[in-house]
Amino acid sequence: MIRNLFLALLALGLSLAGTLPVIAETRTPSNESTPQVHPHSNYTVFYRHDHHHPWRVYGEYRSHHDAHHAADHLRRQGHDVRIEQSF
Repeated sequence: MIRNLFLALLALGLSLAGTLPVIAETRTPSNESTPQVHPHSNYTVFYRHDHHHPWRVYGEYRSHHDAHHAADHLRRQGHDVRIEQSF
């Protein structure tokens, strides 16, 4: 009897412990249409509709990956894109 109670409590504790990291990792969704601008960025993403329009700054990013992700997003929308790295 005591053994069954102990095993039931152990199983309950393990099942609750498995859900705690999932709760801790929950994040609010980000809006990908709004670029993140970082004060000490290394990559600037520029875009324009076509070669007749001037280049505009879309955003500044600290990582190569984030800058290329933004550039891919703009290319899918039909824009010309360039990325400049600053040191």
